Amino acid sequence: MRLSSRSSFGLFLVLLLVVSGHPVDLAVPAPSFSSTELLPKATCTRPGNAEFYGFGIRLGIYLQILSTIIIMAVSDSNSEMIYDLHDGNAALLLAILIALVKNTPSKSVELADVVILLRLMWLIIICGFSIGHIAAEFRAARSSGKLIAILTAPTAAVFRWTVVGMVSAYNVWFWFRGVTYLRKDDQCQTYAFFFAELDIEGGLRSLYRVTSVLLVLCPPGWLLAYLGFLAGVLVLVMGMVLAFYALIPILLPISIALRIYDICHTTGASIEPARKEPEKRGAFWLRLISITWQLYGPSLQEILLTWTKVREGAAGNKSRPMSTKARTSKSEKVSNLWITYIGLVTFYYFFSILGIELSIYWNKISRPYQLDATGQLIPFVIGILSFIKVIGRACAEAERFIYPRFRKAVNKWSFYLETRRTEPSKQVRCASTPELSSEKFQPESRPRRCNSLPDVGRADDMGPDSAQERDKINAYLKGHYTSDHESSEVEGVFQGLRGGRRKQLIALPLVRQGPEAGSEQETV
Repeated sequence: MRLSSRSSFGLFLVLLLVVSGHPVDLAVPAPSFSSTELLPKATCTRPGNAEFYGFGIRLGIYLQILSTIIIMAVSDSNSEMIYDLHDGNAALLLAILIALVKNTPSKSVELADVVILLRLMWLIIICGFSIGHIAAEFRAARSSGKLIAILTAPTAAVFRWTVVGMVSAYNVWFWFRGVTYLRKDDQCQTYAFFFAELDIEGGLRSLYRVTSVLLVLCPPGWLLAYLGFLAGVLVLVMGMVLAFYALIPILLPISIALRIYDICHTTGASIEPARKEPEKRGAFWLRLISITWQLYGPSLQEILLTWTKVREGAAGNKSRPMSTKARTSKSEKVSNLWITYIGLVTFYYFFSILGIELSIYWNKISRPYQLDATGQLIPFVIGILSFIKVIGRACAEAERFIYPRFRKAVNKWSFYLETRRTEPSKQVRCASTPELSSEKFQPESRPRRCNSLPDVGRADDMGPDSAQERDKINAYLKGHYTSDHESSEVEGVFQGLRGGRRKQLIALPLVRQGPEAGSEQETV
């Protein structure tokens, strides 16, 4: 089944709303113990675990995800920084998942700890990975046509989404079995934020059971399953490569013979296509090894194409009214759907932070805002440095967008001020204007910039700034000067000019002033 761009984007909005949610009806079976057995909320103080979600760790994650959102908004599809942040977020996600899975069998974590860590992991998944940029990453890998590029380029993406698949699996287990497994007999309820303070063993648990299954069965879940399968194919291919090298003594003579036969029976083939042939064969053999390529390939292409359209608009149509130019050095365009997607991601970012902090407050976690443990400093410093780097990149992108427009506005304003500064009697009309004679020239008329006399009307110490100085220099060139003093003065002005300016002055039309001149013009 193929999905259009609008239906796929609508499905994503529905899933995001389901994950975020709204207050639900709590008319479902209550917890197994009665309210009389519960302790007062004020006495249920939990020690928490600063190694999992301490103040420094939370701040580092918040800054890292905020950096990713900023880069998603300002960078284009060819930016390497967005892929570096994706890899860093995947490593952070994997570290949290390993710590959680390691401590779950021994019940070293409490229900409140798991709820907070799941919130952190879903914050990284939804806000820390750009689906629109992943489409460009896969497209570049497939267009290369090389076996090594096809195997190595998507490896990072396969790793990222495989980790996301493992988090989804743990999420399903926790809401179906984990809540009962990790429950302790301390008679303290565990609360979570869902636009309200709700008990996780009430209606909220039933809702999260449904959403956890939907996140596995929806089309993004198919994509995760396919990427996980690609990871298995990668291991299989590497094993086959090792087996191939083990059989080199047997296969080498056969391959040489087949190569000689191919060269001898190929007519009109040039050397250059023969060099490119192994690259095409590499893509062919990779598709042949992947048995499910024909099954999952069209679905994967449709999903990637959908998110490419969401980011760039329909087929890059420049006349599309819903598209706006990205603030980059290239002419890449982003659609309004992508801007909406960035807005929703930003909303979920602040929504998740609010939910995490309120969950810590409601569950009475002790010492939640102390940065005293050494293990909290490492992610905190990494998050700060990453955020500073991204802010620098964002400022550079903004400067690249603003500077040409600011420079153009300043140039227009400067020329306007310099034109106003020139006296009307000293303004020069263009040589192409038919009204050049002194009889028809009106000083109060609006002057125009003359192409044949550059820099007139500007504050230029090295060139003439009035018609009188131009006439003096032309008179000097013609030898029509009245006194030695005037000749030496004009000669000093002329010698101070650069060579290029001298040639321009020599080519200027000389307008003779006075009644005897009439409208005659001479060229020096």
